[in-house]
Amino acid sequence: MKVKGLQHCSHVIFLLYLLPIPTNFGQFIEQLRNDSLISYPPRQDGVRKQDYISSKIPFPCEKSTLLGRSKFKPDNVHKLRPGDIDVVGAMGDSLVAGNGALEEYALGTFIEYRGVSWCAGGDGTWRQYMTLPNILKEFNPNVGGYSIGQGEFLAPNSHMNVAFPVSADADALRQAQHLIKKMKRENGIDFKHDWKEEEEEEEEEEEKEEGRKKKKKKKIMSSWLRVESTQKF
Repeated sequence: MKVKGLQHCSHVIFLLYLLPIPTNFGQFIEQLRNDSLISYPPRQDGVRKQDYISSKIPFPCEKSTLLGRSKFKPDNVHKLRPGDIDVVGAMGDSLVAGNGALEEYALGTFIEYRGVSWCAGGDGTWRQYMTLPNILKEFNPNVGGYSIGQGEFLAPNSHMNVAFPVSADADALRQAQHLIKKMKRENGIDFKHDWKEEEEEEEEEEEKEEGRKKKKKKKIMSSWLRVESTQKF
């Protein structure tokens, strides 16, 4: 039984080896389907797609879009308006990469539909795909960085979506480093001025906390000295 199993496995591997594998994994999955190595029922187009939201229905936050962008470019995240966001970036695992997002069957989970990723996809509009970038487009039509279409994290259309399937916490630092490198290389992104930080407020808070600790320490020391002096007398 073991030998037969190994022979069957080797035949499958051999068949896969003979297939010209495209660079796009999505195309490769389609090729597997078409060559009948794996049989699935015919797919119904649009089964996993969001129902189109009619143009008669206004954008839920339409009044907020009137705020537009800040008069002066904010230098801190606490001063940001939605319209001030120029670039969308994302890290994560298969959920952010959009694995199988528009697929019906298990094999399709290998296909990364980054364009409809809930937090980084920018395919179409919010009426077709309710994603964070498509919502931000209503506040700033020129927002960028979002991923489109299908592809792996190194594909050009992935843009600032560096999520990688099956990633774990240990991969977060490497993804962050890769994202920063991409942002610094990308034309149209002013990394020095577009990146918003909490650093100034954090430093102020740390200084205040340090001052409070010093005052507390002085109070403890002074009360200890008073206790010592009364004990002596």
